[in-house]
Amino acid sequence: QGDFKKALKYYTKSLHYLQSQEDKRGTAQILSNIALIHKSLQETDTAIVLLKQSIALAKEISHNSQAAMSLNNLAGIYTIRGEAELALNLHREALAIRKQLQDQRGIAYVYAGMAEGFRVLQVYDSARYYGLVSDTMAINIGLSELHKDVNEILSQVYAAQGDHEQAYARHVRFKQLS
Repeated sequence: QGDFKKALKYYTKSLHYLQSQEDKRGTAQILSNIALIHKSLQETDTAIVLLKQSIALAKEISHNSQAAMSLNNLAGIYTIRGEAELALNLHREALAIRKQLQDQRGIAYVYAGMAEGFRVLQVYDSARYYGLVSDTMAINIGLSELHKDVNEILSQVYAAQGDHEQAYARHVRFKQLS
């Protein structure tokens, strides 16, 4: 774990192979994976370019779940960069696809991303709403990692709203799940 350069080397080899085989579905997925490695290396400009390529390719071949995943990942990068409005628009696009696919797991992740985007914009009521919906879905579906992450977001939201009791309870839950 953490050997991103080595992973990048293998994914790049896979990308070249998939492209030589004209496997657009596999190429869209690998581009997204490579982008996440670049994100982990804090190379967000490269990650953005790769995710945009993944989205375009996935849309071209109607691989909607991949398009939604890459849109959500791209939105996450824009949120980190402080471009939360753009991120929220990408989340909304991903959400429309996830709803069309009736993908509850994907919807839960999009809602978590929206909660974080609204938190960054300091629109705390919306952040709390999407965080609570995502958290409920995560519990019901059994997405423990998402449940943990959303509790961290909600802890920050409640703290910003001055509800220190809820902020503390969510922080404790986050730590318990970590």
